[in-house]
Amino acid sequence: MWFQHSIEEVNQAVSRSPTIRVAFHRRTTRRAVRLWLTTILLSCLTWQAGCLLRPSLLHAKWAAPLDGAWPTVEGEAREEPLRVALTGKYPPFSFYDSEGELAGFDVDVATAIGHRLGRQVEFIATEWDGILAGLLSGRYDAIIGSMAITPRRAAQVSFSDPYYISGPQIFVHQSDAGEIGGIQDMAGRRVGVGIGETYEHYLREERPEIQAVPYRSTVDIFQDMLNQRLDGFLTDRLVGLYQIESGGLPFVPVGEPVYREEIGIPVRPGAGPLLNEINQALMGMRQEGELERLRQKWFGAEALDSPASDGMTTSTIARKLLRGFGVTLFVAMVAVVAGGLLAIPFGVILNRRGTVLYYPLN
Repeated sequence: MWFQHSIEEVNQAVSRSPTIRVAFHRRTTRRAVRLWLTTILLSCLTWQAGCLLRPSLLHAKWAAPLDGAWPTVEGEAREEPLRVALTGKYPPFSFYDSEGELAGFDVDVATAIGHRLGRQVEFIATEWDGILAGLLSGRYDAIIGSMAITPRRAAQVSFSDPYYISGPQIFVHQSDAGEIGGIQDMAGRRVGVGIGETYEHYLREERPEIQAVPYRSTVDIFQDMLNQRLDGFLTDRLVGLYQIESGGLPFVPVGEPVYREEIGIPVRPGAGPLLNEINQALMGMRQEGELERLRQKWFGAEALDSPASDGMTTSTIARKLLRGFGVTLFVAMVAVVAGGLLAIPFGVILNRRGTVLYYPLN
């Protein structure tokens, strides 16, 4: 075949001419090095893009105790951190403040628990619809993210004792409050709800006459409420009141809370010792009034007078992006140097006679 003849002609030409052979080997080596470096740089760019698209890769946060100490029964801190998952998108329970740091009721509760367990707390921000899967796969030790205790979830994970009690509440635009008195008046109407939340399951299973519209964040829900694409939304009563007050939004609660909801801390099945320690920490916080103080901090009248930040400032975002770019640049430089140290000598060895790895073209 013509292809085989072409290969044979190239082999004969290379074998007859040392100059052609050296040039051919040099060109092959250069191509191998370029391919190696290109692969390294593409890997670095892919990693950076992944960090920008998946904030949880950049937003793991180490929490110090409230008073700077880490007491334990033995008087010494443990080495392994307590890895805690939350979304960072659920104010006032967890959100990023103007400095880009995690804050909120759940953040403070987790920090206090770590304090009592003598363990540093490593926060891992993740999306709500995959948060249980991450726990079961071992990405973190517990979820302290205002997760309601339900039979469906309790069949997959082990819950702590409740650390607060709340309930879902219907909110509507204040202009509609006169004709809507509660969830019983929402039949045939569009109601926004967080995707994967117990409220979404409740509407679909218990209130099929209501059109449940899932959203990834309350920001999107509020936007559609203002644009009159929704007739109302269902969320935790405490969360709704806080966000409405903080943002000065024209929404009001109607009717009583739909039902009572107990909030617990899930851990993986079989993590009995950790679950017992968490329950003991919660008992101590409850008896000493620490849980009540945190509740007053975030849900009392004073907390509503000090609204949460709208998010990270432009300067904070720019600073974090520059830091991420610096890390990526450093990784790329190390990869280039390592690639050069490995690829070039390896290419020379492949093209030298008398070596084990030498492979002649003819």
